Amino acid sequence: MNYMERGQFEGSRMKDVEMVHSDFRPESYLRDLGVNVSELEGKRVLDIGGIPQGEVAMTAKATGAEFFTVNPGIDYRDYTKPEAAVHTTGLVQELPFADESFDMELAHGSVPWYLPKVESEYRAMFSEMLRTVK
Repeated sequence: MNYMERGQFEGSRMKDVEMVHSDFRPESYLRDLGVNVSELEGKRVLDIGGIPQGEVAMTAKATGAEFFTVNPGIDYRDYTKPEAAVHTTGLVQELPFADESFDMELAHGSVPWYLPKVESEYRAMFSEMLRTVK
């Protein structure tokens, strides 16, 4: 069996999804994605798998970015800092945003952890990301 099977996903997308997020140090997060902090300034940014109280969200807020996070499951009990981002619970394959909502979208290691290893789910992810970015 291949790592990523062809065909349609027939399961429940939310089945077995727990809190999946990335909260790397902003320097490494942005460096790994090839983004300078200054590029966030004044932008509308979606962090897929990010957390609204995370260091990346705090860094983006300090630049004046309008920062959003989307995550299939967030447990706020572990986070006591105020939110720096607008958070939405959701899946990358079904982004709950209008077309061309964001100037930039980021995802660092979070998506592969919960995305079913089926080609159609990856196609859905990329389709949604392309639909929601300007």
